[in-house]
Amino acid sequence: MSRHCLICDSIAVLPKDAALGIALLIGVLDGVLHGIRQPGMPTPTTDSGPGSALGELFEATLCGAAGALAGNQVGLLVSQDVAKFWFGSHNCLCLRCGATFNEQPEERSSGDTG
Repeated sequence: MSRHCLICDSIAVLPKDAALGIALLIGVLDGVLHGIRQPGMPTPTTDSGPGSALGELFEATLCGAAGALAGNQVGLLVSQDVAKFWFGSHNCLCLRCGATFNEQPEERSSGDTG
């Protein structure tokens, strides 16, 4: 079901749960990138042996995973701010006009009993 803004009838409507998921994902990805780029990470060299590239990849993976944990906490804080300041008590945000509203419940057909 496509959502339409109640004010401008735009279909550019962001549901609250999607916005929170995006904020959390961005926080985790930011943590991974910061973890990989931390100062202790070795820089790739061209004259290293065949096993050193795998070692560098392993080190980058460990640092990225550690950064993801920190980024997860930041993402949670950001998603709480998004919920509070962007949506308030509503569950939809129109990206065209900025209106916040609650999605209208789907109407049941007369054959539905439960």
